[in-house]
Amino acid sequence: MLDPNRKLNLDTAISVKVELDVAEALSVMADYTGISADEIVNTAMRRFIVTHKDYFPEDEATKDIRPR
Repeated sequence: MLDPNRKLNLDTAISVKVELDVAEALSVMADYTGISADEIVNTAMRRFIVTHKDYFPEDEATKDIRPR
């Protein structure tokens, strides 16, 4: 679960295409938890990035993405 005291700086918008079931699941999760879809996606992407450093060039893989 997200830390309710954490302040997110969601200042950049992107557009991506996802499968319908992913979009529907995201909507259900946001409605059920009261956490915005933006926050859920941001958290999911941070977790993906941390566990997939092999998707980055070596010099980029060492960068820290933890919130400041």
